Amino acid sequence: MNHQQLLTQFREELAKLSLEVELSGAMSQHDINNICENVFCGIFKELYGFKNLRNLNAEERKNFPGIDLADVEAKVAIQVTSEKTIDKIKASLETFIEHNLHKETSGNSQPSVITTGSHSFENSYSQNIRM
Repeated sequence: MNHQQLLTQFREELAKLSLEVELSGAMSQHDINNICENVFCGIFKELYGFKNLRNLNAEERKNFPGIDLADVEAKVAIQVTSEKTIDKIKASLETFIEHNLHKETSGNSQPSVITTGSHSFENSYSQNIRM
């Protein structure tokens, strides 16, 4: 398989996963979201070189406050979510700050939405957050 074929296959598999997450959510079945945390942990490790990226919900405690994945050495925190609303992003960032997690990651928190559709987050909100 050549490089282009691998990229195409990867894109198609992500599209299938995104649809599966969306359909599962519509039926109030959210187990797949937990699976996606592990899937994206591996993907982000490979893509971005976050060698110590961990799923905090699996390793620290279930429903870790504000974030799902973190690499303390790289000072990165990631929220993996299927909810693509500004309210979800705001709530995650507020929880992140409330629990002083921004001090461990230099305020580098990144929402990662795993469903399809347009993602238009209000820039005014992110400009008002000071970590």
